[in-house]
Amino acid sequence: MRAIGPGVIAGASDADPTTVATIAVIGAGTIYGLGWLTLLLFPLIAVVQSIATRVGVAGRVDLQTAVTRTRGPAARWSLLISIVAVNIVTIAADLEGGAAAAGLIFHQDWRWFVVPLSIVLLAGLLFVGYHVMQRALKYLLLCLLAYAVAAVLARPDWGAVATGSLVPHIEWNRGYLSDVMSLVGTTLTGYVYFWQTVGQAEDQVPWRLHRARQIDSLLGSLFAVAVFWFILIASGATLGVHHLSAGTAQGAARALRPVAGPFAGDLFAFGLLASALIALPVIMATTAYPPAPTWTGGAACR
Repeated sequence: MRAIGPGVIAGASDADPTTVATIAVIGAGTIYGLGWLTLLLFPLIAVVQSIATRVGVAGRVDLQTAVTRTRGPAARWSLLISIVAVNIVTIAADLEGGAAAAGLIFHQDWRWFVVPLSIVLLAGLLFVGYHVMQRALKYLLLCLLAYAVAAVLARPDWGAVATGSLVPHIEWNRGYLSDVMSLVGTTLTGYVYFWQTVGQAEDQVPWRLHRARQIDSLLGSLFAVAVFWFILIASGATLGVHHLSAGTAQGAARALRPVAGPFAGDLFAFGLLASALIALPVIMATTAYPPAPTWTGGAACR
């Protein structure tokens, strides 16, 4: 666990509640039909993560600072506005997802958990510090294995899973193509790559260790894709096979209970809460970090 760097955390944070919800909806509609595309995400994510790692290690600066130095103020403000705008919407959605997961676990109205969850996360960011928070997030990664257990408990047809995952299948209709675009769009997210550059810049990694950090980023990409795949299998084996619908991740967890048993539903909800606890600090930190080169000389969050 000590060897794990920001690459694995960045990969795990990609499985935030909004991504979980999107993949659950896709699994309900296509069952295992997009398993092959889920696995194909690995080289896509790995390449961008590798580039972000090199930017952070070689330049020892975050992405915003690198853009400011090389592309000028127009590119700087464009990147800043895009990151902050998208992240604020994502934070709101993920807070709801995390609170809803807590509500499912404790059998209470999810709205009671929004404020406590927000306070805990904000206090952690303000008073704990970057390096302590990164160490804590490493151990939270293990909680995402709940999705793998939930997928097994859903009792999928593993032959159909193998076919859907290894044999590409494309349907030329609006719904299928919409699912393809949703899957790619929800997993290739900007805050993940920004966090990757921040992690290298904060650690001030010497160039001789860049290969180790590249391996770290590859492991993070692999971990993220594995989580995506298990979510798709769990939702496909329950919602898809039984023709149930769920517009949210908490709806998917709730729908798992009568089909795969209450334990599988609780595990899915537990994984959803863990994904919120991992992703939200990363998204909140990357939202606060970009203005640093403009107003504080890059010293924020250190």
